[in-house]
Amino acid sequence: MTEVKDGVIYYVMKDGYVKSGDMTSSRRLFNEMRFRTVVTWTIIIHGYCNNKDVASWNDMINGYALNGDVSAALDLFLAMLREVKPDEVTILAVLSACNHIAV
Repeated sequence: MTEVKDGVIYYVMKDGYVKSGDMTSSRRLFNEMRFRTVVTWTIIIHGYCNNKDVASWNDMINGYALNGDVSAALDLFLAMLREVKPDEVTILAVLSACNHIAV
C-alpha cells in the first residue's frame, strides 16, 4: 500500500510542478519514481509540450510517427507552425510520420 501512496504523492507533486511551469522539478520527481505509469508519462510529456519549445513539439510529433498515428503527428505539426518555428529534427519527424501512410 505504501507504493500506491507514494505514487499518488509523486503524481500530485509532479502535476503541480508541471502546472506551475517548473519542468526541472517535475522531471526530477519523475526520475525518482520507482514505478511509472501511463499517467505519469503523460503528465511529463504534456508538461514539456506546454512549455512550447521546439524539442517538446518534436518529441510529440516523433512519438506519434513511431506509433503510426500519422494524423495526430501532422495535426500537431500544423499546430506547431502557429506557435514556433520548426527545425531540421521537426522535418525528419514529419517525414517519418509520412512514411507510415498506408497506400
